[in-house]
Amino acid sequence: MNRTLKKAGVVISRINLWLGICSGCAAALIMLLTGFEVVMRYFLNRPTLWSVEISEYLLVACAYLGLAYTLEQGGHVRVELIIDRLQPGARRVLNIIAFTLAVI
Repeated sequence: MNRTLKKAGVVISRINLWLGICSGCAAALIMLLTGFEVVMRYFLNRPTLWSVEISEYLLVACAYLGLAYTLEQGGHVRVELIIDRLQPGARRVLNIIAFTLAVI
């Protein structure tokens, strides 16, 4: 059973890594799309009709795809004033609750 959980943890970590990479690619695509829109609008006087909408969808995808990766890396903001004063068992329970809420 313990071995199965370790394998599942490795699989989840790999999935999180790929989702983090996809999130970074979405952010880079937003940057390129914004640059393209600036060139089209101000230099060629031919603005696109779709770039703002695509950027909005990519921004949402960027946030949701990067959520699990950031949580796994410990990059989310925490209220450490409270967490540091808790016992290790209570910290573990609080982390499980936070992870569960993040998944939901």
